[in-house]
Amino acid sequence: MNDQTTAEATDREERLKTAYTETELRCPNCRATWSPVVANFVNFGTDPKGREGMLLSLIHI
Repeated sequence: MNDQTTAEATDREERLKTAYTETELRCPNCRATWSPVVANFVNFGTDPKGREGMLLSLIHI
């Protein structure tokens, strides 16, 4: 591999990593607020908990 190919592969790997962000949620009933971490992009090939995270859901009641 040459330097350009290696740089392209590294750039591609970086773009395909699971990316997270934080958002603020507010319960309309009790006015509680919290900031869960939310995945913007999930790479199921590299993120071992990606599939599990899609199956699980947390609900504030």
